[in-house]
Amino acid sequence: MNWQQAHMVAFTAAARALAKYGVDDRERVDVFAAMDRAGFDIMGRPMPGLFGLYLAGTGATGPAALLNSRMSEATIRHTTAHELGHHVLGHASQVDYDLNDLHTGKRSWTKEEQEAEAFAAWFLMPRKAMNRVLVRIGCTTLSAPRDVYQMALWLGVSYAGVLRQAQNIKMLSRAQATAWSQAASGRPAPGASQPIPQRVWELGPSADGTTIHVQTGDRLRIGGGDSDAVPKLPKGLDPQGPTGTALDVDVTSVFNAPGNIRTGRWSIGIIPTPCRRGCVQSWPTWAGGSQDDEGRTEVR
Repeated sequence: MNWQQAHMVAFTAAARALAKYGVDDRERVDVFAAMDRAGFDIMGRPMPGLFGLYLAGTGATGPAALLNSRMSEATIRHTTAHELGHHVLGHASQVDYDLNDLHTGKRSWTKEEQEAEAFAAWFLMPRKAMNRVLVRIGCTTLSAPRDVYQMALWLGVSYAGVLRQAQNIKMLSRAQATAWSQAASGRPAPGASQPIPQRVWELGPSADGTTIHVQTGDRLRIGGGDSDAVPKLPKGLDPQGPTGTALDVDVTSVFNAPGNIRTGRWSIGIIPTPCRRGCVQSWPTWAGGSQDDEGRTEVR
């Protein structure tokens, strides 16, 4: 099987799964809710060398997935969608080793892995959701690596994942995606405040009335508010000072429940990402608790 064939199969399967499991394909996909509706049992634990494990259901038990909790949130979400793809596509049980090895050519793709990987892309990055994010980041097209970086944050996926899917939906040419994959990640300059943030969001009036999912260590660069007004921040968000005309705000471990940032002109909802340890029942969308601070890997 080649990638074109895999994407043809996955495109249809992902569209049907989004509808079947009641997922809004215009927003950031809640892959864990979809897994729950598909009858999955999910467990997260550290598993060096493995991304995930899919166990096909039987007549007596439903499907199950075991995920490496030491990975980044984007990679956990991607792996979860990948395991869901195995289920939706009727695959047998699968052990998913480091997906980076497949993307870099260290290991060869099987038909099942190609289909599940393509499914993950179409499930987590539907065309409608990607188009809507363009509006929310104040763009009409992906014109620079920083736009790709911001889209990845909004969708909860990796920078490399957006580059690949943007080619699939003709949002980027292959040559442009290749050039940007060899550039820096597109992350904005972190600013003068310490410590250096893990991720940097650029937020402005185009994001008014929407919601983002943040992690401890994120920096939110808030622009487009009243210059004389200090934004109203929920507990756990720590103002760091101005960067140009914007205000930098850091997400701390104290932030553990949904809240809102309100400037004089616009507002945005913010939701903390829970620690992905243990059974899925401990992973509600807005769950509190400190974030896992162990080393994490990022799928490319």
